[in-house]
Amino acid sequence: MNIRTHSQRRSGGLRVFSWVLAFVLVLSLVITPAATASADPDTYSAELVFSSEGVDFSGKLALDTAQNLCGLIASITTQGETAEFASAYVNAQALVVGGLLLGGAYGFDLSTLAKNLPGSIFAPDSGSSFALDEESYNTILAALSGELTPTITPSMDTEVVEQAVAVLMEAYSSILEELLAELTMETTETSVDINGVSVPVLQLRCSTDGEGCVNITNILIAPLVDNTDAQAALATLIDQYVAASGRDLGVTGEELVRAIVTELPQGLDQTKEELQSFSTATTICVSSATDAPVKFSLEIQDSTEQVAISLLLSETLDFFRLECEENGNIMAAFQFEIPENSASAFACKFSVEDENQEAASVNFDLNKADQTFVLDVLADGESHSLSGCYTVEDTLLSLTVDKMDSQEFGGTLTLNLRSNDSIAMPSFTELTKMTEEEFSALVQAVMENMQSLSSLFAA
Repeated sequence: MNIRTHSQRRSGGLRVFSWVLAFVLVLSLVITPAATASADPDTYSAELVFSSEGVDFSGKLALDTAQNLCGLIASITTQGETAEFASAYVNAQALVVGGLLLGGAYGFDLSTLAKNLPGSIFAPDSGSSFALDEESYNTILAALSGELTPTITPSMDTEVVEQAVAVLMEAYSSILEELLAELTMETTETSVDINGVSVPVLQLRCSTDGEGCVNITNILIAPLVDNTDAQAALATLIDQYVAASGRDLGVTGEELVRAIVTELPQGLDQTKEELQSFSTATTICVSSATDAPVKFSLEIQDSTEQVAISLLLSETLDFFRLECEENGNIMAAFQFEIPENSASAFACKFSVEDENQEAASVNFDLNKADQTFVLDVLADGESHSLSGCYTVEDTLLSLTVDKMDSQEFGGTLTLNLRSNDSIAMPSFTELTKMTEEEFSALVQAVMENMQSLSSLFAA
């Protein structure tokens, strides 16, 4: 193998790695349903393989749910021979690292670690150069003995919450008519442009002005005034939410409710004057043919500025667009569309627009007949593409990238997703039973192996 040539091409493989992550999820969602999964598999794995000049570099993450075992394995395959140069395994019983870098497998038996650690070279009083400091040592022993428990955020008391909600529902049961009186409701038949298609719709527009917003606030405060039960219920809900979320508002629920009832109304008259040119409106558009919602929008306007946020979606749910508009101009937009989804092909595109200009996009095309794919990415004024092929078997989804920007990059990058793999905890040497001399030799061997490996890749 020409090491120098491989090293020069290695950077191209690393670039492709980040690209694979961008589309593997989409590809998996599209083609995985076509496969027939094995019955109740226990082991799942994801393996990334870079192949060049007859050499495969592999990194695999595997999980065995039956054994509650997780493994991470890095290996090299050349001339049909595979060498595991680094690995790590962990479950409730043991933590093990191994491979050629260590010259074997070494680890801790977690079930006996609390008993073995005090007499090991890692104990603070061992006199060893590998002894832990007292704080770290005590923390480990506390964790092993169960004295350290994770902080659990308390959840809401559902019974208390339900009682508080019931009190508030009764207090606010008669305000609906007052609220509606402050809103202007309009229903019209019109049309909306959805992905270049004019869709006839029934439009419902609900709006109010600054005075209406102030009046609505007063209407919402009124049921709390002189109603200590309602105030207590709202305070309870606030406190329950704060406790469950782990946030600190700096005030109690009772203090916040008191401010709402006594202080907020005092500033509303002044606010009404400041909001003379303010208005807000919410619009919902429903297709006249299918009754499917195709547009939601929120508009806010004052004397100098108009802002609108709109969500548009097709009746078949293969097009979504979120627009942010300012003074009639679209300042930003996020769009997702699926132009094709058939038995032979699938295509989707996600794009970001900035002031009516496409700033970034990801375009994915899948040829199901030929089992090939192309991913085009536009960002920062540059466009790039990845292409390759994929296979789907009963327990394996494998996709391979072989070209970047229509050019070969000195190898291939393959992602293998398996639903029925094999993994086992290896036999290992117990680290707490090693002498200082034995552990020193192990550390020295690891450092020498890492230096040799580093020089190999740098050659």
